[in-house]
Order: sequence, then C-alpha cells, then structure tokens
Amino acid sequence: MSVIACPIAETAKHHPETVAIASLREVVTYGQLHRRICEYQAGLKPLQLRSCALYAPTSIESIACLWAMFREGITVFVLHLRHEIQTLVPYLHTCEITHVVHDNLPETTPDFPFGLLPLSQLRKPSPNQHPAICLNPISTYIMTSGSSGKPKIAAHTFSQHMYSALGMNTHLVFGPTDQWLLTLPLFHVSGLAILFRCFFAGATVLLPDQGVPLRHLMSALQPSHLSVVPYQLKQLDHIDDITRQKIRAIVLGGSACPEPILKAAHQKGLPVFNSYGMTEMSATITCNDRPNASSGKALPYREIKITETGEIAVRGKSLFSGYLSEG
Repeated sequence: MSVIACPIAETAKHHPETVAIASLREVVTYGQLHRRICEYQAGLKPLQLRSCALYAPTSIESIACLWAMFREGITVFVLHLRHEIQTLVPYLHTCEITHVVHDNLPETTPDFPFGLLPLSQLRKPSPNQHPAICLNPISTYIMTSGSSGKPKIAAHTFSQHMYSALGMNTHLVFGPTDQWLLTLPLFHVSGLAILFRCFFAGATVLLPDQGVPLRHLMSALQPSHLSVVPYQLKQLDHIDDITRQKIRAIVLGGSACPEPILKAAHQKGLPVFNSYGMTEMSATITCNDRPNASSGKALPYREIKITETGEIAVRGKSLFSGYLSEG
C-alpha cells in the first residue's frame, strides 16, 4: 500500500510559521494546523471508524477534522449542506455510514439512524499523531451535481485528489507565497480541490465569511488565486485596482460563461482562465494558459479526446474510482 508523508505535516516541520488558513477573524499557521489535526486524530482514533459523514459549514475546525480523517484512513462522505440531513439518509446507508460529524444539528434528531459526533467535542489533547497518509484506499465520497439525472456518489482516493492538485499547481505555477480564496463549498469537488492545491503547495487557504459579498472579501483578503462560476465573476466588476493587481489567476468553470461577462472581465484586466472539469476527474481537466475564451489543453496527469461520435473521453491519474451507487 502506497503511503506518503502528510503535506501539512511536512510544511509544519520545515516552515511552521507559514500561514495555512486565514479568514477575516483568524489566522492559523501550518504548525498550528498540524497540531489541531493531531488533536482531532486523538479524538477519532478510539472510535475506529471505517467511514464517516461530515455535515458542517466550511471552517478551520471542519477542515482540520477532515484532514484528520484522511490521516486515520477514514473514508469521508462530505455532505451537501443545502439538503436536510433526513433527505440524505438513503445515501448514508449506501455508503455504510455509521456516524455523522456535525456542527449544526440538534443533539436529538428524531428517527435518525446514525451516531452524531459534535465537531466541538472531537478534539482531544495529543502530543503528536502519525502524519502519514495512504494513497490508494477510498478517501472521499462526493455527490455529483445530478445534471444528467439523480445525483450519484463518486468515490475518490487520496491519490486522485493529489494528482488533480499537482497538475493544476504545475500549470498555474502555484506556490508557497500564494493564497487561494475558497469560494466553493467542500461538498463540491472543486472546493475540495482548492484544499489539496494549497496544502500540497504549502500555500494559504483563504476562508470567506458567510454573507460577505465577494468583492468585499477580495479587498479584505487580497487573494492571488480564486475559482469562480460565471455569476461570481460578474461580482468582481467593482473590485479596486490594488486588489486586481494582486490577482494572478481567476479559474472560471462550472458552466459556459455569457460572452458579455467574460468580455467585461478581460477589459478590466482580470486574469480569467477558462477551465473544464467534472467530479469524475477530481475537478479540473483542462485549463488555458492565457486569458482567452478557450478552455485550454489537458492538465498534467490527464488525457482528453473527442471520439468519433462527438463524446468527450477522459482518463488519467485523477480519474475517480467509480460510482458507489447509480442512484
């Protein structure tokens, strides 16, 4: 079984004061994040979980707990917060989930057949924990968007997420001095991909505060990179010149962008990079290398071609392990 040193632990070892996660209210270094992950490992280890669901808003705590699950070899079903927890019960049964880590559920949820683990109670004192991560077992279950029917459950290994991140980092020359604004939720593969990109680069994840307009977050946090869908790109019309000059890449995806929005962004000097991706390929498959309308070429560790029947065929090291359920 292939094992690697946890990238967070490695950065904590060599550059402990580098900022790992920052929001408008809190800054956490790699050294602090590593210790927090170890504390969540200490809380999870006695439970001996094989798989677990995470139903919590994106926060420093939920990210640390998620990464602790990766270190402990627990398969994590990152749940869609826009769904009531009761509606997700059939999916939880399919994934053979026994417990749900949460940050916003009542202590007694009627007729809920799974154990509830409050996020706030999982951290335990711990001098250190094993920081290695197994690459090949399934690490995450993620629900697809359901654009072609009922959502499916996609299974990914840590390795597949890793190669997705490494390919994008190489393409954008994304490194330790950069900061990626986490504008997408973790129950979406593109949001999860931002964590992997930052932690494998030793870079900073910038966390937005809920309800704060994107243009205000941009001015306050000054990111070098961000991922957006078309309606978010439109919100960047009024960012100030200083903020705009610090942006190195805006990765645009999710759906086709109306030409007027894209043209306006280019006229304002925003470095928009069109991309194409899917859950099944652990997020981004292609990305252009200059601001223009093309979706670019396949990123490292991926291959793509158009078949004789006009279908898009993809493969590579970021290709998922398969569907757990066809719905």
